[in-house]
Amino acid sequence: MAGLIEDCTDEFLSVIESQRLENKSVEARELFQRLSADVIFRSAFGLKSGLQQRTGSNKTAESLFQGSLGLLKMFRLSWRGYLFTCFPEFGPLWRVILWLTSRYNKTVTDTILDDVTPIVQYRRENREATRTDFLQLMLNSEADEGAPVNVNSLAAGYGTECGAEENDAKKVYRNQKLRGLTNAEIIANGLLFFVAGFETTGTAMSFLAYALAQHQEVQDRLRKEVLAVLERDGAFTYDNVFGMKYLDQVISESLRYQPSVVGFITRTGAHDYTHNNMTVPGGISILVPSYYMSHDATYWEEPEKFDPQRFAAENKSQIDPTVYQPFGQGPRNCIGMRFAQMEMKLTMAKTLAKYRFVLDDRHVKEKQLKIGSSFLFAYPENGIWLKIEEI
Repeated sequence: MAGLIEDCTDEFLSVIESQRLENKSVEARELFQRLSADVIFRSAFGLKSGLQQRTGSNKTAESLFQGSLGLLKMFRLSWRGYLFTCFPEFGPLWRVILWLTSRYNKTVTDTILDDVTPIVQYRRENREATRTDFLQLMLNSEADEGAPVNVNSLAAGYGTECGAEENDAKKVYRNQKLRGLTNAEIIANGLLFFVAGFETTGTAMSFLAYALAQHQEVQDRLRKEVLAVLERDGAFTYDNVFGMKYLDQVISESLRYQPSVVGFITRTGAHDYTHNNMTVPGGISILVPSYYMSHDATYWEEPEKFDPQRFAAENKSQIDPTVYQPFGQGPRNCIGMRFAQMEMKLTMAKTLAKYRFVLDDRHVKEKQLKIGSSFLFAYPENGIWLKIEEI
């Protein structure tokens, strides 16, 4: 998988080099979104997308990319999105509303599904080529429609820190039978993997690039680490980018300071839970405001300051993992966490080894980006404009 990301990153470097030679500022968010979408397209569906070069050679990829952006914009203005998030207990009612809406009006989701369906069908009909991507894993576990659900594995392998949740889940699902995925589930998961994967990671990388352009001393120190690893090993690999301590600190602080996901992390208790004389009944949903927890002066010294040293080895023990949740916590944390981290680390390492991020003139006088929110996702309202300089 690291090889696929590296290929996409090489293409990304080619794109920003062409912009640099033309002395153009770049809108970082769209560049990183297209990079991230290209990564997802190759790793999930095993297909080249052409999204970064904008060649138009893959109309399905461009349609899927634009449709996903449209879906996210529509959610930004949707009253249903607010209700679904604030009142998850009414899930059955929301599903009925969605079903009625989609029955009489073709939704953006329907259009995106129309793009994903032929990709799945093509791969199902052309199994002679062995692939190692997300879609192939799902096709390998394909099952007949209507077979009983396999949920035993949901609670497996999460470690001792969530043993209570694991045991509760095993009790609930003990009598369920094994089965694979249906065609509808394969298509739906392919859609989810794409939409959820490229927007969050792409925007997070653009926020990180902006922070590095704002804090040149941090960028210089990080580049020093990157170049030292490159000189030692000759190339960037999965192991050595995950071994870069300061890179991890910078990304961790960027995800705290300006995360791309700013909504609530929702969890529903399996049983009654009492803490400090307060009891939360089982079945009640708890909404954790992740962004505000990451900016609460109760838990962070100077929370509005960008400071990667918070995540240095000597300081990490002071960070409460229930306060800092860029990928959630417990058995239901973000399934794409390691994938997103690998993409961000490899991209930043390869980019900083060659280039410097510098603020465009339109950002120089501003103290802070103007951030908008779709209730779940943050975005720069006027884009992120950067200059790219060769080192």
